[in-house]
Amino acid sequence: MGARSEVENIELVKQLCTVLDASLSVDGALRERFPDCPAARGQPCASLLQFVADRPGHDRRYALDAGRIERELSFKAATTLTDGLHRTVGWYLSNEPWWRSVMNGSYKQWISEHYEQRESA
Repeated sequence: MGARSEVENIELVKQLCTVLDASLSVDGALRERFPDCPAARGQPCASLLQFVADRPGHDRRYALDAGRIERELSFKAATTLTDGLHRTVGWYLSNEPWWRSVMNGSYKQWISEHYEQRESA
């Protein structure tokens, strides 16, 4: 859903990089946990940005119209984009086991154990 915080995709990524840079600059434990992160070495995370030839300008922006949800549900975002990015990055930094399991695929075992249909005895 939209929140009337439209920014170009590249600017959003740069803002995420800035949040990560700030987080690692003040937290030595994060620098130790993520030594391969540029910010752990005093470099900006934005140094990792690369543009690829097959998508020039294709992903410049994605726009969501918040009008309908505002009208029909009286929804209005209570969190600014900047605050939301800080909170989201903080969540991921605090929940590393969760996203690591997604990245390495081990979450599939948990899903299988908890959601697989079991035969009746």
